[in-house]
Amino acid sequence: MADVGGHWRQNLGCSCCISASLYHSPPNTTYIKMDDATLKMRLAMDDRQIKNLQKKASAWMSNLSNEPIETAQYSYETMLLFLASYQTSIERHPLLQQANAEDVEGYSVIGDQTAKQVGSTAEQIASLKDELKEAQRIRNNKLEYDVVARDIMQLEERATYHDSIRQLQEDIEMLKREKAKKDEAFEERKRNFSGFISNIKELQQTIERERAEGHEMQKMLMDMDRGYESSDEENENDNENTPSQSADVLTNGGTSHRFNERNEDEDEDEEGMVLDSEEVVVSGCLPLTFDVHARFTNRHLSHTQGAPVFNSDTDTPATPFYNRLSLFPLFPWDYTYQHTRTHSNMAASQVKGSQLEKVKRLKEFTSLTDREAIQRLKSSNWDVNVALNAYYDSEPRSQPNNTNCNVSEIERSFDKYRDQDEKDKITIEGAMELCQDLGIEPTQFEFLIMSHQLGSERMGEFQRKAFVQGMVRLQCNTIQELKEELPQLMKLLDDPEQFRAIYNYAFILGREQGQKSLSLEAAIELWRLLLNNRFTMLEDWITFLEEKHGKAISKDTWTLFLDFASQPNIDLNAHDLMGAWPILIDEFVEYMQEKQ
Repeated sequence: MADVGGHWRQNLGCSCCISASLYHSPPNTTYIKMDDATLKMRLAMDDRQIKNLQKKASAWMSNLSNEPIETAQYSYETMLLFLASYQTSIERHPLLQQANAEDVEGYSVIGDQTAKQVGSTAEQIASLKDELKEAQRIRNNKLEYDVVARDIMQLEERATYHDSIRQLQEDIEMLKREKAKKDEAFEERKRNFSGFISNIKELQQTIERERAEGHEMQKMLMDMDRGYESSDEENENDNENTPSQSADVLTNGGTSHRFNERNEDEDEDEEGMVLDSEEVVVSGCLPLTFDVHARFTNRHLSHTQGAPVFNSDTDTPATPFYNRLSLFPLFPWDYTYQHTRTHSNMAASQVKGSQLEKVKRLKEFTSLTDREAIQRLKSSNWDVNVALNAYYDSEPRSQPNNTNCNVSEIERSFDKYRDQDEKDKITIEGAMELCQDLGIEPTQFEFLIMSHQLGSERMGEFQRKAFVQGMVRLQCNTIQELKEELPQLMKLLDDPEQFRAIYNYAFILGREQGQKSLSLEAAIELWRLLLNNRFTMLEDWITFLEEKHGKAISKDTWTLFLDFASQPNIDLNAHDLMGAWPILIDEFVEYMQEKQ
């Protein structure tokens, strides 16, 4: 029993040494001396086999002391079996490593070959693409050639074109000869006309000289007429309140000579109104105008051999003496005069320079005539602001406002935002500053309505005249007052007619300069602003335009789309494709029907 135990211990020592040499690391000196191959082999080992071998050895050692000899012998044989299996596994690992290394080398070779094949294939693909492009180009050239050849075959023969060209050349030469003749005749007429103009100028100088000589004589005739009227007072009762009798002679140069007669009670500075005027058309000479009293109109007279002859049944003794003599004997040549009755709204020569400027200014901001403007300025003591307020107070307004307008203050507000180079214009930069002061954004509805009220014709631009007119119409003097007015202007959207006006105005505002149509991008943005809460299919409409249309929007489409979108409870199935809708709207209906 002792011998058997010694034998087992001897064998166990050998087995344990093998196990320890394979699993348990020897001292550091041995570990340091191990080469890479040994390390790789150990790393490739299965730790589970070593652990199982250790378990079997431990079981055998335990059985050797505590169990019968048969059990210990069985444990020993089992341990040896595991040891043999482990040794076989150790011997197999290098073979596996070698096989794996060979596989890696094989795969590397295959990878290199595959990479070369991929590169070659890519070059072939690129070459084929170039060949395909060239083939497509040749095919397109052939198609174009076929089209050109077909058109050429439909043309006439070359000889026919040569004959036509030769005929055109002959016509051109003939036209050149005719042009030369016309030019020569034109130069001749030009010389004759220059001589005629010289004669006219000499004639004008003669007229001016004789008119100057007859000036004093005319005054004398007017004095004689006043004496004649006072002696026949009973026959002139209808003329007692006549403010003035005047005669104007307008020459080609614009110089006028006026002879006025007024009542003694009239203010010499008061501006008078012309009731009627008679235009005297002088055959062969310049037009002359005589302003005479209404009771002497509708007269036709002829002048022969320098002596006036009156052909009128109304020529009574009450006719002023100077009108009977007239100024015609001052001209020593024969002319025929024809009186044409006209009416004038104001006598510009009877209004002072500064007052005439005020009349023009008042008319600029209103629809008044000359006569009405003068009357309003007179009643306002020639104050333009007072006259403007009186005018707009008399006009009906949907929203009453007691603000008094001051054009000067409005223009100061305009000057704050105007362009540095163009004093009568607000550009994009000024419009942005204006929006900032109003507390709005250029993309908001308020800016669109404000632009409409202030007469803007281009996005972000305002002209001085339209700006002042709009502010006067709104009765706002300052930007702060305009800001307070914006909420009232927004209420205009509740009125269908007002909304339509603003909608149509948006098309004009959004167009680029010189374009009749509205770009698709601008139209989409404006539709989103105008119809966001008014048309349930707005996004479908925009998607349709972007996918199917992609072009500018015409005025007709823009206008009629509002009618289409304003229909209550739109039934696309009941849409009349043969109706008067634009084609684009019909296509949208078909698009929606297919989508549904």
